[in-house]
Amino acid sequence: MDSYIAKLIGITEQQFEILKAIDAASLTGESKPKSIVLAYQKITGKPIQKPNLFTQLKELQKIDIITKTGGSYGINKARLKQELLSKKQKLAAELNLCSSLATRLDSAFKYNSPQVVVKYIDSIDDYNKSVDEIKAANFILRAANISELSYPENLQRAISCKSQVDAVLSGCKSGKLKARYILTFGTHNIFSVALNTFKDKKKAYEAVRTAFNNLITLLDLPNLELRYCKTNIETIMLIEGDAIFRLTIPLRASASQFYGVILIDSEDVCKSYEEIFNRFWQQSVPLTKALIKKIANKKLKELRKLENG
Repeated sequence: MDSYIAKLIGITEQQFEILKAIDAASLTGESKPKSIVLAYQKITGKPIQKPNLFTQLKELQKIDIITKTGGSYGINKARLKQELLSKKQKLAAELNLCSSLATRLDSAFKYNSPQVVVKYIDSIDDYNKSVDEIKAANFILRAANISELSYPENLQRAISCKSQVDAVLSGCKSGKLKARYILTFGTHNIFSVALNTFKDKKKAYEAVRTAFNNLITLLDLPNLELRYCKTNIETIMLIEGDAIFRLTIPLRASASQFYGVILIDSEDVCKSYEEIFNRFWQQSVPLTKALIKKIANKKLKELRKLENG
């Protein structure tokens, strides 16, 4: 963080550390070189030689970041604020330019390639590196049995999906992301995954029960819409952003064995899936606490028989 602030101000990270040392020395007494050296070592955990300190102090004086009165140094806060406001104006101008260029890109480059990019990812760890795309997304459409959003945290970590879940929840809370999930409430996948993970039927059953309970708490999350559909829909996720159109299709050897994912980057393909999803969405029922409990009771009874089998 310090290096980023220093960059915004237009000074080095060490010079910013010296500013903090001057401030700390001023709070305890006079900010003279000796006290600045002591404060610097306390703040950074490393020493600074006086010749180097004096060189940096002179540089900071040249650009009017610090002042010197007698033998004491002070920070010119007005100058710092001026530098930051100037940087803000420059960044705002660059941001406006980027937005303008993005809107004019189609007219600047006439040919619209129908190219579809398809990738196969055979590692769940590599797949979850795409979490940055979720953070950059504006909209997510997801069809699932029981969404990973409500999986117990230890199971999320075990199957390496927690980073994606956190990105979706954070995006919804901030208002940056809007998400729609259609759930079919098939419990076979989550039970099989939990059983494969914990090697214990009781723990697997508890994971499913927790997932249903967590789902109830998600009803209050802003920008997340949850619906129930009796029709079995393929567990696909659509991620859309300003320049992101990605369809992800999981590949499984069995309900408990995930072995890869197909990534399709294509606006046309994504729009086609979006139309299909929206048809199912219209046929689906908005989830409520009562509906979740009703379905959960039925599904958990079925699993209890399996657990005791």
